[in-house]
Amino acid sequence: MVITYVVNPELKKEELTNLYGSVGWLHANKPNILEKAIKNSDRVVAAYSKDELIGLSRAISDQAITLYITDILVHPAYQRKGVGTTLLQILIEPYMGYQQILVSEPNAAGFYRTQKFILLDGSETASGSIAFMKPHTKLR
Repeated sequence: MVITYVVNPELKKEELTNLYGSVGWLHANKPNILEKAIKNSDRVVAAYSKDELIGLSRAISDQAITLYITDILVHPAYQRKGVGTTLLQILIEPYMGYQQILVSEPNAAGFYRTQKFILLDGSETASGSIAFMKPHTKLR
């Protein structure tokens, strides 16, 4: 299985809605809003198997202190094969000195712990989401 990773690719609405729909995210139901959110992200990393979009990570940043990781998703057929880890590593590489923050569904908590993110106490939202942080990893 050969996976290709592309930073800040041109993405089509249809491939985005297919990927987001494959993991059950409601963003797939609003393709115009999803496309705008992707385009307004500071960094996007896409994973492809042949020509199929099978994973995506994206983030926004203040370009000085904080990186907010908004999405990491992998098509179910490719999960638990290292795709999510690679998407995260490529996404955060330019931001290694930044504080990294994300909000996640509880079922992904184990993945973020393996990536050295720390669960923030009392961070559970009304919808059940939880927040993680990775402190500054080095000074600039």
